[in-house]
Amino acid sequence: MVEYGIMNAYSLDLRKLVLAYVEEGHSQAEAARQFKLHSVTVSRWIKLKKTTGSLKAVAVPRSPHKLPLDALEKYVEEHPDDFLREIASHFGCEMP
Repeated sequence: MVEYGIMNAYSLDLRKLVLAYVEEGHSQAEAARQFKLHSVTVSRWIKLKKTTGSLKAVAVPRSPHKLPLDALEKYVEEHPDDFLREIASHFGCEMP
């Protein structure tokens, strides 16, 4: 199951304001400093506007954050010596 969500997206108003600032002749770095953003964020918004014609935040597919508790408990009962990495692998989770 894949969930879609937008986590802490900046407002559309701010995005428009930042791009207007850049279009006035300011650099991306200046815009980033002025609005206290990372320069990569400004670059991504410019690219988004060029490619989609919009500044609307894009939903990113995300996997569910919770495992079914009963399934996890059952697995741990049956495999008490498994390492966390093995448990994560069984449930299709990634480990850093």
